Amino acid sequence: MEGMKEVKLAILSILAGVMGWTADIPPSSSVLDRWVVTSKTDALTGAQYTEFMLLGKFIQKPRRDGLPVLTLRCSDGKFQEGTLTGGFIISTEIVDANRLYGWTRSGPVPAVPLEIRTGNDAPRREIWTPSENLKAGFFNRGAARRLLITKQHALAPEIVIRITEYVGGQVDMHFDLPQNTDAITACGLLN
Repeated sequence: MEGMKEVKLAILSILAGVMGWTADIPPSSSVLDRWVVTSKTDALTGAQYTEFMLLGKFIQKPRRDGLPVLTLRCSDGKFQEGTLTGGFIISTEIVDANRLYGWTRSGPVPAVPLEIRTGNDAPRREIWTPSENLKAGFFNRGAARRLLITKQHALAPEIVIRITEYVGGQVDMHFDLPQNTDAITACGLLN
């Protein structure tokens, strides 16, 4: 019965972060330090995929309440996409499409500027793709590897991410990473 209570708490916490709900949900260390794994089916194509969600905590909070959520979507041993949400509206900057996507065509596109520290590695600046409503940042396979694996090729113990909130200040998030390779292996991020 205790396991079911933990799953319900995880679901409520995730919904609070994704939807920006204002709820007093006590952070459970057993929920904050492990991946919540869900098998899903794409409604349009019927394709099966696995979603790995990791709840974090705010160090510097946004204007609205919520919880930061890092999500990996994987299928057939391959990384599909990653998202970062947290109940905030992300501030964007305009960059050249080639810089953001590595495309051969260029042109101005919005991007999410972030500062990230993985484990004890030095902080680095990255740019991700924003969602249309600016409530999420999307990242690719390369960014997922840099988030989860340190420069010394070890599992990162933690991630600290800083973004700027639209018409707000900086928002700092902290994620404790599970020290198992379940998500990394399922998403094909080791090679």
